[in-house]
Amino acid sequence: MVHVPRKGGAPAVQDLLAGQVDIFMSPYGKGQVQLVEEGKLKAPAVLSVGRQQLFSKVPMLDESGALKGFVFDIRVGYFVHRNTPGAIVNVLHKALGEVANGATVRGQLGAAWCTTLAMTSTTRSSSRRRDSGRPWSGVILRHARLRPSR
Repeated sequence: MVHVPRKGGAPAVQDLLAGQVDIFMSPYGKGQVQLVEEGKLKAPAVLSVGRQQLFSKVPMLDESGALKGFVFDIRVGYFVHRNTPGAIVNVLHKALGEVANGATVRGQLGAAWCTTLAMTSTTRSSSRRRDSGRPWSGVILRHARLRPSR
């Protein structure tokens, strides 16, 4: 398997549709769901902790057996310059949390078919424990009988 970089998701999906690449792993949204529903793409698995509302009939990779316990959650954060005072960081954190949990933003995310999960300190540490020390690349390569390209 060879990683082929693209300049964004749209060119990668176009190349997949055209048969120039065989597989594409990416966050997905309405566009990919529609292409799967139209039969133009197939979605063999999702890499999340649970079945996704958008792809409720698509199994989790974790259900494959060979990759039991494999989960790839995309984590998104916001960042500020390192010299930003702590008081401002705290105000930003509180304000962004209120906005992100507000009905307007949740409604807009839902309209864009995005789902969110609030990351508490408990889920964050659980996620770190689950992810630590798992050599997933080796498991995937062995299961698919692939060799890393050089």
